[in-house]
Amino acid sequence: MSGLSLYTIEAALSDLLTARDELAEDPNADPAEIAAVETALGNYITQEIRKVDSIHGLLRWLKSQSEAAAAEVAELQRARGRLDRTAKRIKEMCCAVMQLADEKRLNGTAGRYLLRKGNGGLFPLQVDGWDGESWTDQAAPLPEELRMIQVTMPLDLYEHLKAHFGENMEHFSGHFGGGITVGAITPNGAAIRAALAEPCYKCNGTGGTPDVRCAACDGDGKARVPGARLLPRGEHLEAK
Repeated sequence: MSGLSLYTIEAALSDLLTARDELAEDPNADPAEIAAVETALGNYITQEIRKVDSIHGLLRWLKSQSEAAAAEVAELQRARGRLDRTAKRIKEMCCAVMQLADEKRLNGTAGRYLLRKGNGGLFPLQVDGWDGESWTDQAAPLPEELRMIQVTMPLDLYEHLKAHFGENMEHFSGHFGGGITVGAITPNGAAIRAALAEPCYKCNGTGGTPDVRCAACDGDGKARVPGARLLPRGEHLEAK
């Protein structure tokens, strides 16, 4: 196969494919024009399909270019990850130094500054034995009622169970049969947060008396969940 025949086929196809892509991305494109390009593509392939070596070479070249592009993208992603991790670490170190020095803001020149800011959103949830993706300790003390398990089943089996148990589908666990697949067990974050927001069972949220602090909640009036707790939001560095 000559380089010229490869180039000729590649250039012709490239022109047609580019035209089709541009029309497809244009919300105001004429449907008749799109149809004409599709017809031209079909006719071109029909005419050139017997040039097996040229088509084969073109596909092989396109595959190699795609693989090279994928490798380049992967390397750029790794480089971006390294840069992001470095920036994150520097910010964490600067924030820690400013905390030790009790500095809220450090001013530079031309209006530049470093500022310690509190993190927004929900308080981070820590569950013993759970690293955010999997259990590092299956025997962690988190109660079973605060764990979720993923269960998949055929739709007809689900409908049968629903008809039998009504809306109380949580009671069908003893009737597992064929076709039911049990997946991962994970902490039920929403239920854990709700449980931690409840008042202490012993002092009913009072925290105790002025003289005696409640031993169950250490005086904060909040319920406790074995193996789970909310962490401080913490702070982050803002560089402007």
